Amino acid sequence: MQSIGVVFERSGFAAAAEQRAALGGVDDIRDFRVLTDADAEAAWTAVRDSASAGDVIVVSSLAVLGFGSRPLLSAVAALAEDGVDLVAVAEGVDTRTQSGFLAAATQLEAGVQAARRADAVAVIDRASHRGAQTPPKAEFIPVEFADLLG
Repeated sequence: MQSIGVVFERSGFAAAAEQRAALGGVDDIRDFRVLTDADAEAAWTAVRDSASAGDVIVVSSLAVLGFGSRPLLSAVAALAEDGVDLVAVAEGVDTRTQSGFLAAATQLEAGVQAARRADAVAVIDRASHRGAQTPPKAEFIPVEFADLLG
């Protein structure tokens, strides 16, 4: 069992030194410089993949885990599934003592996904009653062949 501190250096976040200081005494600190949401997702996946059941991931703030409610819920739900605890210092979250937090986040994520699926099914159902069909997919043609289009 180890505690892993996670620091994301990104515009809009606290400075990396401030994030490190907020982590307290952790066994290991993983620093990531992220420029895009895709970078952040890849970094987060690397941290999650390296953690084992019983480990604790420590972040200075929940903002480090996601840049919106859906990515945040997904990140927290994934931790719960992996048996990894979470400490978010700024918000006072510590799943080692607040056992219901990860379970609640998992349920929230499942609820969000179910609602999105239901909305999509409803839209498709309404469209099919009007005789609507899926439009053809776009076809991309390399620019060097554009003059052949006529």
